[in-house]
Amino acid sequence: MELLFTGERLVPDKFSRTHPLYVEHITRYMFAAPYVKGKKVLDAACGCGYGAEYLSKSASEIKGIDISQEAIGYCKEHYGEGSVEYYRMDCCGMDFPDGAFDVVVAFEFIEHIAEQASFLNEVARVLAKGGTFIVSTPNKTRYLEVDNPYHVSNMDVNEFEKVLGSNFGQVKIYGQKPTPMALIRKKLVFIQAELEDVKSKLDNLPLYLIKKLVPGKVKDTMKKAMNGDPSKNGTGGPLVLSDVYPMAAEEIEISDERLEESDYLVGVCRK
Repeated sequence: MELLFTGERLVPDKFSRTHPLYVEHITRYMFAAPYVKGKKVLDAACGCGYGAEYLSKSASEIKGIDISQEAIGYCKEHYGEGSVEYYRMDCCGMDFPDGAFDVVVAFEFIEHIAEQASFLNEVARVLAKGGTFIVSTPNKTRYLEVDNPYHVSNMDVNEFEKVLGSNFGQVKIYGQKPTPMALIRKKLVFIQAELEDVKSKLDNLPLYLIKKLVPGKVKDTMKKAMNGDPSKNGTGGPLVLSDVYPMAAEEIEISDERLEESDYLVGVCRK
């Protein structure tokens, strides 16, 4: 089954495993993995199923649900031979008995629905006593200028904690953001793109004019950056986008520090 990437639901076969968007998403499941070890787990709004498949390595039993028939079809086609059971189901009206799961995860979903109270009520219902709910959402303070037509209600730290606290007695908020090294690598991408743009423009200028306009030190720096400098990258080859663009999970952190600076908020709730 072929699914298009719309900019919202991550379609795993459209991305390498080192693509920043894939790493950003799978990191949340990696964060959840210790909580699901040996547990009965539900991945609510599981999307294309890659996350539920990842958690199945730790969970004793796991189910994934999504309202999209296309998404569930993709799950079954790509991960159907695994231990995860996938169902088309409305997360605001789940067809599961009370207390059916030890852990429920729902990543990047709650901001998509107006019926947040109904969803949280259902999560609390299907969770066993003492169960854990792990949920994420974009941090509104970091996306004030982003007009996302798929999002109904974005939240900041205080709003997120308040919404979750309406159904759960214990709520701990964490923040997800790139590590300082990841930010440096991202900046290098933009710097190189700017250098390439300058280079293409200089290529169209007469040589005598380039020599006249560009200081010697600048020309030397650009030459090293674009043609390779063993003292800079250790290879002697040019620094290309692939050297700095791929990411690893270690370059994204989820912690309870500097929440306001986090791109995403992750709530860990206990019933």
